[in-house]
Amino acid sequence: MLSGLRRRIPAGIAETLFFIGPGLILAIEASGESGITELLAAGLEYGFSLFWVIGAALIFKFAFTNGIARYTVATGTSIFDGLRTIPGPKNWEVTFISIIYFFEMVGFGGVALFAGSMLAEVVPAAVPAAYAFALLIFTLLVLWKDSYERLEHVVILLSVVMFAGLAVIIFALPFPLAQIAQGCVPSVPDGALIETMALLGVVGSGLNILLYSVWLHEKVGDRHGEKYFSSHMKSVNIDLVLAFLLVGVVALIFMTLGFWGFVAEHLTGASAAAVTESLHASLDKVPGGLHTILFVAVVILAGALISGMDGRARAVSSVVSRVSPTRFEERTLYRMVLLIFAGIITLGILSGETTSLIRTVAAVSSVMFGLLGFMLIYLDRRLPAYARGSPLWLLTVGCGSVLFLAIALMTEQSLVTFGLPLMERVAVVVILLYAFTKTGLFERLVTGRGTLEDRGWMILTFGVLSLYGIYRGILYNGVIVDFADLGPMVAGILGGPVVGGCVGLIAAAFRLTEGGIGAIGSAVSAVFSGIIAAYAARMFRNHLTYWRLILLAIGIEFLHVFVLIPLFSGGWDSLAMWHIIRETYLPMAAANALGLVLFLSILRERGYEMMEHTEYLSLKRRGGRREEEVLSDGAGGDSPVDET
Repeated sequence: MLSGLRRRIPAGIAETLFFIGPGLILAIEASGESGITELLAAGLEYGFSLFWVIGAALIFKFAFTNGIARYTVATGTSIFDGLRTIPGPKNWEVTFISIIYFFEMVGFGGVALFAGSMLAEVVPAAVPAAYAFALLIFTLLVLWKDSYERLEHVVILLSVVMFAGLAVIIFALPFPLAQIAQGCVPSVPDGALIETMALLGVVGSGLNILLYSVWLHEKVGDRHGEKYFSSHMKSVNIDLVLAFLLVGVVALIFMTLGFWGFVAEHLTGASAAAVTESLHASLDKVPGGLHTILFVAVVILAGALISGMDGRARAVSSVVSRVSPTRFEERTLYRMVLLIFAGIITLGILSGETTSLIRTVAAVSSVMFGLLGFMLIYLDRRLPAYARGSPLWLLTVGCGSVLFLAIALMTEQSLVTFGLPLMERVAVVVILLYAFTKTGLFERLVTGRGTLEDRGWMILTFGVLSLYGIYRGILYNGVIVDFADLGPMVAGILGGPVVGGCVGLIAAAFRLTEGGIGAIGSAVSAVFSGIIAAYAARMFRNHLTYWRLILLAIGIEFLHVFVLIPLFSGGWDSLAMWHIIRETYLPMAAANALGLVLFLSILRERGYEMMEHTEYLSLKRRGGRREEEVLSDGAGGDSPVDET
């Protein structure tokens, strides 16, 4: 489609328009996930007073995407390859982002169901879930060939439909130009600080912007480097300007719809009725009325589903193929990831309640996006001089990243209310762990020379640490937000499943005495955490790295908060239960992950390396007068843990 069109226009114009495509895909994807609810709420509560926030958010995210584009055009690789070169634990950035992308698929189940609900209003021939599954199947058919050209054609078709629908809505919807002009002047109404920060975060999307590099990489091919940089970036910038203008138009429309609700709410009697009647009369001018508006929304959401699944699948398959050797081709990996995504989306559609997980994942991804700004600056400074950003770009991305990270931390109140106090208290446990590693008991245990009495002392020691984790927890609606699972996890890693399970039993007994709706679930979790951590260490053959320990903490706390507490507290039907999950998961996962990471840091600082073992964890002392490795079967290996 596009290649035939380009052959009919002059070569110079065709070259300028060559990169029109990835930006449209990004715009479709971002428009479907750009905080429609927040925009409606902002317009409803504050009118156009926060309209300037849309512009500020889009300027920062345009600069961010421009930096990603420059990296891709200059190096010929995607930004995910660049992130792997960031100093620190190996591949932690791309691994963490990939995990977030998997969790986001639950939210895409909500997107598909929302689109199905709207389509059921337009064509009431089936229930919303049936339409949602039909949309998912259509998406798989579009993407299965792994053809970027096909994706681009489908997105352009959706864009044409969306542009036509938006144009009709724009001409029918009354826009109060005076109020919009006033909203361009930065100001924050009383009580609107949180709403302001939320808009800065959601407008123009977040981690999804990284996907632009994946699509752009498909277009660049082998035409990268200094020879092509200037001409390519001219076309890329046009593409990005059009993309973010489209996102801005969609944001303006939804804020305007909220504004008319604001006007009606702040008037009374006949005046409110007159405003409502006027708005309905305006929308009735749209051919097809409300059905047309709903259909345009369905197109936006369908485009978000198609482009969102494609970009994330390309990113994850690329990361997997580069991070760890695999016998599968990248195309096969892409299809496998698509099928996994489809399974997760199916669960999201069937559950009908994904809000809690979506909000939790969004909070984590917002923090990660704030950090990515600094990583992007680091990568930009390593580019050749011709490809580096200007001082203005550096200032925009630097200030925006600081602000965005602050926004993410401040708006995610559970991190401030629970997370920071828990992390402070975890530090006490880490100090005690450090002291424990200096004892003869520790060295005897980890080198396999510990007696039954030594194991008993280990169980008692880590049992006390688990009790401290519960005692220093924070009570919230019958659930104690704590780090009690940290003790059993460390004990399980060091001493095996029996030791980890016994430590968990001590914590479980104490937790049951505290009571509350989360008592039984938390008690069971304490036992499971010690056993699971022990078998995880065996599964990894004791090659424990920072990111593996982080994944272990995230997984165990997911089991704790999302499964065990609701399972033993009356199920997932209660809105209050989902609110508990929403508020407690992130701080508990962060605190326990921090504890495990600091534990591994202590071992390395003390000069120990984790060694491959078949029965219990063995450690090898580095740089000392001797090296010890005692294996239960008398045979040993000498492959140390990865330094990351």
